[in-house]
Amino acid sequence: MENYLYKKFKLNLKLAQSNAYFGKVSESCSYYKKHLNDNPYDLVAFNDFLDIAIKEKNEKVDINFLVAHKEKILKHFGDRQTSFELKEYAASISSKIMSIIINHHSDWSLPKDTTDEKPKERDEIVKLVILTCVWQRHDLTEVVLSYYNRLSKSLAAAIQLDVAVVGSEGDASRRIAERNDCIYMEYPNLPLNEKWEFGLNELRNHHHDAVIIVGSDDLLPEKLFYTYKRFVEDGVMAAGLTDGYFMDISDTVESIYWGGYGGMSRNAGMPWRLNESMGMGRFYSSELLSILNYSLWKGKAINRGLDGRARENVVDLGLLPVTESKLLDVHINGKVVKFGQLGVSLKELGIFAVDVKVPESSVTPMTNFYRSHNSVRRIHNVWDLIEENFDTHLLNDLKSLHSKYKKEGAL
Repeated sequence: MENYLYKKFKLNLKLAQSNAYFGKVSESCSYYKKHLNDNPYDLVAFNDFLDIAIKEKNEKVDINFLVAHKEKILKHFGDRQTSFELKEYAASISSKIMSIIINHHSDWSLPKDTTDEKPKERDEIVKLVILTCVWQRHDLTEVVLSYYNRLSKSLAAAIQLDVAVVGSEGDASRRIAERNDCIYMEYPNLPLNEKWEFGLNELRNHHHDAVIIVGSDDLLPEKLFYTYKRFVEDGVMAAGLTDGYFMDISDTVESIYWGGYGGMSRNAGMPWRLNESMGMGRFYSSELLSILNYSLWKGKAINRGLDGRARENVVDLGLLPVTESKLLDVHINGKVVKFGQLGVSLKELGIFAVDVKVPESSVTPMTNFYRSHNSVRRIHNVWDLIEENFDTHLLNDLKSLHSKYKKEGAL
């Protein structure tokens, strides 16, 4: 039996290689797929399979199989150890799969020479719009929206930053938004995906270069918006943060840094999602949103898992999570854009952005992150980080909230 399996291992692989040698791409891909079904962790064969499939524009390749196989490899690795060191390997595989997707798309193409195809210098200011949804927690909402109002004034010379708010409490939420110079929209709070979808739909007629997704408890520093500005200027279609900081306003000693997807499977590390971004601060270019018809959350009504719904819709278009060096220059609608979902690390950028958790009111509780202990570490200097990255006004506002919600015995 063992000898039979060994021969089968060799046979399908040899047939794949020989058909590739003679230019029979379809047959080669078929045998590679058979080989990988029997030997899913043969990384060399998987890489060779992708290289063969990229060369042929006319042959249809099972993209779903390729994406699922990449995830199977990462999960297998994550069953034994953390997979953070596979970051560049996973990005390289995703980049090759995207090349195959582009080759099979009639309206998209990979430029043969991009030396003269860099995005042109802009003659107008970069325009960004934050989209957020609010519900109750009026004290925290006031702190967050007033911060972004001040930030928009600070950025005005280099970036036009608008804030669009979808509320569900009539005058109560409208007053907070308008007091802080926000664009206000009203929609029922539940289901949450429809609320966010409504807000994004309404931005179709708002002139902007990109939309930034921000939860009503997310605080992004000024420095990060200059990174978004560079994304616009470079033609990046989609980007997000692969790590993040979380602050429990009732007990700041419980604050954590989450290093991202890639921990061990048994510790809820979800290694197959390596290089994927979290929901806070996701960047979507106007070009991408136009292709998606300004829709990221359409579908079955849900109140959780919105980040996943948005991710699925972007992946369905062919944009996979990659590092910056693995983005692809692609011709779309007469422009050269950076194709892929770019994941950037706050830690590597030297930036602190924080999701402020109020007890029993957050959509994603802190306990969700504690389970992934390979990716989580406690931070004991959260006030120092806030002081270093944000204005004094925000620091004082957060300290006031901490005094209001502080647990008995908390520092």
